Amino acid sequence: MVQETIKRLKELGRMPDSSEDNIPSDRIGEYVELIKKTNKPINWEEAKILIMLFPEYELFGIEWSLLHLFETIFSQISLDDYRKLIIECPSEEWKDTLKTRLNNKLQCN
Repeated sequence: MVQETIKRLKELGRMPDSSEDNIPSDRIGEYVELIKKTNKPINWEEAKILIMLFPEYELFGIEWSLLHLFETIFSQISLDDYRKLIIECPSEEWKDTLKTRLNNKLQCN
């Protein structure tokens, strides 16, 4: 089952990049509020939606909140499944960040 907040994030679509012109401030605020209101941990279906929302580079720091929300799936699924999710990320930069964070976590354990 997908939470309403994540359904709404999906409707908003992939986060625009801060460098884009004319991003409505209410749209940015909506990303912030929806991410903040989402219950954690997320499930598999929700993770598949969230991974597709990462901007190419950044959206005023909101992408870090998305990353932290996404990472709550880690303890819920296998390592292989987590890696499969990362591969689906549309942003090479964020895909690399997720891989690095995963490798760091595995080295700490």
